[in-house]
Amino acid sequence: MKLALASIKLLLASTELTLASINLLLASMEFTLASIKLLLASTELMLASIKLLLVSMEFALASIKLVLACIKFLLASSELALASIKLVLASSELTLASINLLLASTEFALASINLLSVSKELDIDSLKRAITSLGCVIN
Repeated sequence: MKLALASIKLLLASTELTLASINLLLASMEFTLASIKLLLASTELMLASIKLLLVSMEFALASIKLVLACIKFLLASSELALASIKLVLASSELTLASINLLLASTEFALASINLLSVSKELDIDSLKRAITSLGCVIN
């Protein structure tokens, strides 16, 4: 009888140990479930971070495109300014050529007047025509 009673006590202790093991297993499963939930939340946060990174990259790309457009506009403006400078230089050269032509015409008119004054047969009408010609060249 003592042996049976000891066996029953041992069986009860074994049952209590089994229940404690089951409780520990349940607690471990709850901890695992909480860990899985935390992992899911962390994954969602990571996905949100990736989406934010993509939006930031799109913004950076748009900014780069805007900078490139500004550079192209600046280059076009520089080309326009260079063309304007070339036009001013060409206009200056044309003005200088016109002044040189005017000087040559004036010298020619003065030489004509000198030739007429040196001439022995100087008549008044020829002198008037030369002076009139000089007046037209100067104007």
